[in-house]
Amino acid sequence: MNPHGLDDHENHLSTAYDMAILTQYAMNNETYRIISSTKVHKAPNASEDWDYVWRNKNKLLNLYSDSTGGKTGYTKRAKRTLVSTAERDGMTLIAVTLDAPDDWNDHISMFDWGFSNYELTLLEPKGTLEDVKKEPYKGNVVLSRDLTYPLTKEERDQVKSTIQLVKPPDKDNWDKLGSNEPVGMYFVKLNNETVIKAPIMYESTNKETKGFWKFFKDLFAIDTGRELNG
Repeated sequence: MNPHGLDDHENHLSTAYDMAILTQYAMNNETYRIISSTKVHKAPNASEDWDYVWRNKNKLLNLYSDSTGGKTGYTKRAKRTLVSTAERDGMTLIAVTLDAPDDWNDHISMFDWGFSNYELTLLEPKGTLEDVKKEPYKGNVVLSRDLTYPLTKEERDQVKSTIQLVKPPDKDNWDKLGSNEPVGMYFVKLNNETVIKAPIMYESTNKETKGFWKFFKDLFAIDTGRELNG
C-alpha cells in the first residue's frame, strides 16, 4: 500500500515467503553480502579524535558459526521480525520469522534442521550434455554451470530432468551454426514443480556466424530419465 515498505497502513501486508525471496535476490549482490555479514564497521571522524562505529544488530553473526548475514526489524504492528542467512558446505539457507519473541533461537533451530535434513545435490555437472545423441547437437551442447539443488534423501528419487532444444536447421546448413549460441533450456522438476531452468549453449568451431538460431522457434523435448550424479 506504499512505496517504502513500512507498515503505516492497515492493509500493508507481507509474508515470510516474500521476505525470503527478497533476501535470496539481495544475496546475489556482493556489496549487500559484505554489509550484511559485517559485525562491526568503523569510519574515521575528521573533526574528532574518535571513530564512528556501527554494530550489526543481527546477533546470529556471533551466536551461529555458519551465519552469513540478514536483517532485523521491529515496528509496533509487526513486532520482532528477522531474516537471516547461513551457509554450510556450499549450501545457503534463509530463515524468516515474523512476530517471534525468541527469534534468535528459532533461527538456530531452523538452520540446524535444514542442514541436517537437506544436502546440496549435484543434478547435472557443467560441460557437455552426454544425454543428447542427435546431430548436430551431439557433443556440441553444454551447460555453463553445475546444476545443484538442496534435497532430502527421499526427494532424490522424485527429481526429473527434461531437455528442450530448438529444432535444428537442415543438414546442409549445419556449418552456419555459430558458437556460444543459446539453443534450448534444461529443466529440473521436483514433484512436478520446476525448480531449475538453465540455458543450454551450442559450441562449435565456427566462431563467426551469429544469430542463426533466431529463425528457429520450435522446441522439441527429450526426456533424459537418467539417475542423479551425486
